[in-house]
Order: sequence, then structure tokens, then C-alpha cells
Amino acid sequence: MKLVYGVHIMWYEIEMIEEHFESLLQATKYTNLPVEIIVCANLQTYIEEPTDNKVFDEFLTRLNTALKPFTSFHIYTKTSDQPFYIFAEN
Repeated sequence: MKLVYGVHIMWYEIEMIEEHFESLLQATKYTNLPVEIIVCANLQTYIEEPTDNKVFDEFLTRLNTALKPFTSFHIYTKTSDQPFYIFAEN
């Protein structure tokens, strides 16, 4: 048995990344089960446009850095080249 934690993060939520995964890391101390993390990094701009496209690189860098303490994680991305993604539909 393992715990699977799935999360959807939009590119404009960049300032919450470290706190989010630090809180999750602290929570994993209360289980002996392996924890797998699945992250949808949503870079779509259908609703909101960034003022600087460098935010996407910074977003993915910060996300990868925040996930380093975890032994099992997978990041998949959604971009504006794909159909509009509504996480509640999947």
C-alpha cells in the first residue's frame, strides 16, 4: 500500500510552491507508507497571461526544487498547445 497525493498547480500560483510542498513533507512524517506525488503543472494561458514568459521556467525550476526531498514524484505539464484543461473533469 502507498499514499498517492495528486495536485494541480497553475503557473500563477508560483509563490505558493515551496510552502505547499514543505507542508506536505512535514505531513509525510506521520506515515510509514511510501508517498507518491503526482503534479499537474498547468502552464496554460487561456484565462490569464503572464507579463513575462520567463515565469514558466522559474515555475518549473521552483517546482522541481521543492520536490527534491521526495523519493517518488511525477510532473506532467499542460500547455496552451493543448485543449483547455479543467482538472475536475479528469
